[in-house]
Amino acid sequence: MAKRYRPVDRDQQFLLPVSMTDWLPDDHLVWFIIEAVNRLDTTAFHRRARLGGVGRAGYDPDMLLTLLMYAMAHGQRSSRQVERLCHTDVAFRIICAGDIPDHTVLARFRQHHEQALADLLTASLVLAAELGMIRLGVVALDGTKIAANAAKDANRTEAHLRKLAEQHLAGAAATDAAEDALFGDTRGDEPPPDLRDRTNRARRIQQAIDEITARKTAAAQPSPAQQQTADAYVTALTAAATGQSAAAPPGRTPKAADPVTIAELRWQRARAAAQRSYDAWHAKAATLGRTPLGPKAIPPDEHAKVRAARTIYDTTLATAAAAAAAAAAAAGSGAGAGAANSSAENTENTETFQANLTDPQSRLLKTRNGYIQGYNCQTGVSDDQFILHADATQDPNDVQTVPISGFLWVGIGGCNGQNGGAHGMPVRSPGC
Repeated sequence: MAKRYRPVDRDQQFLLPVSMTDWLPDDHLVWFIIEAVNRLDTTAFHRRARLGGVGRAGYDPDMLLTLLMYAMAHGQRSSRQVERLCHTDVAFRIICAGDIPDHTVLARFRQHHEQALADLLTASLVLAAELGMIRLGVVALDGTKIAANAAKDANRTEAHLRKLAEQHLAGAAATDAAEDALFGDTRGDEPPPDLRDRTNRARRIQQAIDEITARKTAAAQPSPAQQQTADAYVTALTAAATGQSAAAPPGRTPKAADPVTIAELRWQRARAAAQRSYDAWHAKAATLGRTPLGPKAIPPDEHAKVRAARTIYDTTLATAAAAAAAAAAAAGSGAGAGAANSSAENTENTETFQANLTDPQSRLLKTRNGYIQGYNCQTGVSDDQFILHADATQDPNDVQTVPISGFLWVGIGGCNGQNGGAHGMPVRSPGC
């Protein structure tokens, strides 16, 4: 029982610490986000910057990026609210160092760097998991088809709202009791002990980035079995291209096979077949002493199949050269551990779809009640309610939307590929 109330004197004056680093404790989330942005690759956010001109100095893209990441971590989507928090919230004020950007600056920055923001947020989730800030045990993934933004059955009576309020209060009390038993006197959201020390935080984050990079490099290398299958496929295709075999190897091209080599061999095979047909026509003409009936022989390099195969080979060769140049440029700029280059690892689906004239991005999706023209909205959440994935896709089922990059997702169990209950997904821990 309290003896009396504490005084509330809002006219009391006091001096703030001189250094902003003393305003918040070392285990505050803002220090982790600031350090993470300093370590991740942010070159994609600097490409649009134009320095050296006249006028007022611009805002540092790294500072604006840190501000948006911290705002997203607290569910703030409004640029105006972020600007307001920079005036009133200590953590936001620390990020911008007291130089508060206007909400229009934040909105334009987010609009101009949508893809780079998505890539960096993905890398930050991987980094958070690597540092043990997410308890990854079972991830729940579910999707639902959305065709409208409102429903009339969402209206509630006063009695129902009162019942919901009582349930919320009871749930809040139960949650507080459970968290008291679980965390004791701590909040429960503190960073791991080795990340609270400022002198150790940068080294630990860099170590995690290096481990993620090494794991990505190892995953990109084909297994011995995959390489053996690719070598056998290339050998069979070489035999077909040189005339040692009449038929090309069946099945799809192995993923471990070099696409440039495959395209070149298919071009050579098509040209050899056209050459044999061309020689046979001239041999027949020499035997008959006249031009044979039927279509005239086409020179090998002018044959439609040969020209199509040559076009594919030239395109594949140019793509490989561009990828090699991009990789060399990224290695030279030290961007090997960043997230801005992760979009280059994704391949665009070239399958032809039907387009809707009103909303070209929407798709015809099958639901329990028939087909709708809309989107498949997906959300993935970990054990501790950490949102790992949220997106609106065009895929007809949930299987196609499972993220497989990095080490966060390793498969799906019990998924029937239809709209319905959440799918439990076992996830490898960062140590796997």
